[in-house]
Amino acid sequence: MFDSYSPADSVLETGSSFLWSTRQEPPSYFFGTIHVPYTRVWDHVPENAKQAFGNADNVVFELDLMDPATISALATCQMLPEGLSLVDVLPRDLFERLKRHLDYVKVPVGWVQPESDRQK
Repeated sequence: MFDSYSPADSVLETGSSFLWSTRQEPPSYFFGTIHVPYTRVWDHVPENAKQAFGNADNVVFELDLMDPATISALATCQMLPEGLSLVDVLPRDLFERLKRHLDYVKVPVGWVQPESDRQK
């Protein structure tokens, strides 16, 4: 995805560690803390940062795993419907990448692929 990341140049001047950037063109920026949901810090985010989020092409927030509604929603989506496996729902190239990675980390593919497909 990117070669490396570091505190953004302007942040180095202020001493804040909440803004990070990638060393690629075009750069990507990461703003935040480690594993603290945005709901816990949003009131402390400067208005110009909030405006930058509004102008960004993409913004991704970490899930609030302290929120029971979030946990409940995650529980409903952790299993595929009966009879489906990842090979049925992922694009073929992504599924193959996943299989290669699981082989690399020595995790059995049994939960990823139905038994009938593993014999092929």
